[in-house]
Amino acid sequence: MNKSLLRYIPKEFKPLVVDIYEGNEEFNEVTGRSARELVVEWQNGERSVFANKTWAFKCLREVHFVEEFKEVEK
Repeated sequence: MNKSLLRYIPKEFKPLVVDIYEGNEEFNEVTGRSARELVVEWQNGERSVFANKTWAFKCLREVHFVEEFKEVEK
């Protein structure tokens, strides 16, 4: 796990991260820029792939809830 990438995860989600790493590099033909995907593996076994690091922070903050990624208790 690359702990320096945790800076792109909002603080309320950080305890739920099992693994975080950079994925493939994608080239955007419209903007002429490339961005590296951010891959996050969560406590509940899910794996999220975000288009880039900045998008990961914004998406988690505005779209997702902490409860989505918590481990399911049996």
